[in-house]
Amino acid sequence: MHILNKNEANEIITKLGIKDIQASKVDLFIEGQRGNEWLVFGAAHVKSSIAERIQDDVPASLAFMEKGLLSIAITMDMKSYPPPHGNCVNYGELGGRSIEADKDKVRVKRDYIEKTGQFDAMFSYNLRTPPSPVQTQSGKRIFTLLLHDQQPDALVQLLTDRWKTHQEGVKL
Repeated sequence: MHILNKNEANEIITKLGIKDIQASKVDLFIEGQRGNEWLVFGAAHVKSSIAERIQDDVPASLAFMEKGLLSIAITMDMKSYPPPHGNCVNYGELGGRSIEADKDKVRVKRDYIEKTGQFDAMFSYNLRTPPSPVQTQSGKRIFTLLLHDQQPDALVQLLTDRWKTHQEGVKL
């Protein structure tokens, strides 16, 4: 994964054939190596929390996916409340506090992945984030990871598998 300056990012976005997306909407470019060249084959959208501003990344994510490129979200899933409304524990926004108790509750932020598939996958580094079941409505999932998972973890595995089957991309 690579952070590019604005000019480089806009150049890559243009080379990828993506229109109406600005460099500021792509946090990290995902690259794979073919021979001696590094090729961009996706984007990662990084958020400390899954607040409403994740929706700002959806047009870029959908544009990448429409071109057959990978688009993932990576989060710490941060959300906690101080007393008197909470206990300062980071339960996150993806159902860590009550997903088992409220199975029928609509979870709009999970729906971004599991129902509408606005990203190819989401990776949460909050152990309280419930992972998606293997089968979801969109076929896309939320994964819960440790910072020290045995490698290859789900993120590395997805990147590796995708690169093996999609070695198209744009030279950096």
